Amino acid sequence: MRCFDLGKGKQLWQYKTAQCIAAAPVVAHNKVLFGSGDNNIYCLDATDGRLLWKQPTGQAVCATPVVAADVAFVGSGDAKMRAVNVESGAVLWTCVEPQGFVQNSAVLCDKNVVFGAADKTLYAVDATLGQTVWRCALPGNPVTAPYIAGGHLFVVTDNGRVVAIDAVDGQVLWQSPDNDRFIASLALSGDEQTLYARTDDGRFYAIDATIKTFDVRWKREGLYVADANPCAIGCNDRV
Repeated sequence: MRCFDLGKGKQLWQYKTAQCIAAAPVVAHNKVLFGSGDNNIYCLDATDGRLLWKQPTGQAVCATPVVAADVAFVGSGDAKMRAVNVESGAVLWTCVEPQGFVQNSAVLCDKNVVFGAADKTLYAVDATLGQTVWRCALPGNPVTAPYIAGGHLFVVTDNGRVVAIDAVDGQVLWQSPDNDRFIASLALSGDEQTLYARTDDGRFYAIDATIKTFDVRWKREGLYVADANPCAIGCNDRV
């Protein structure tokens, strides 16, 4: 992990872990938090890179932590989601219900932490108590962190489906058709009314994010299938 001066590009500090760091860090309370392939969650001083604490996990941590107030929520390869105190590194609770790798970042939705696991399931866990509020069976393993818009959650699965889920009770609202294989991440318009997604055969979709059925606002075909993800920007409503 390296820190650089934005103005001059000078390296200010670095910290080396025993294995690779697969996801971006998060900065909160003048601390840098991240996971490593060496089965640890790390917390460094953002000013000088000193190790403040590290918390062991059973397997690699490949997701960016999510921080709310003084708690970080981190998934790991040992099929667990942990809530860790940012100041001390103490584990506040551990959700052990998943039966597969928790590879993607969680999202905070109302009072819950929502995350997917490699057991074809999306979980909502009470952020304070660590108790499971609901679970939702998916048609495949989630390959992205959930997206939130208008009380709905959206995920892409490894078999190419986009799934919309009610954020309150975890019920599936709709799934994209079998003949559309969506890839990579999604993007939301600034007003959270439209969901943008692309397929592996060069189609680009704008999907209504406000209703409980799969409805395509528009689509474009014959586009080059790049590795980049769509990005909605607030410039004349362009994507």
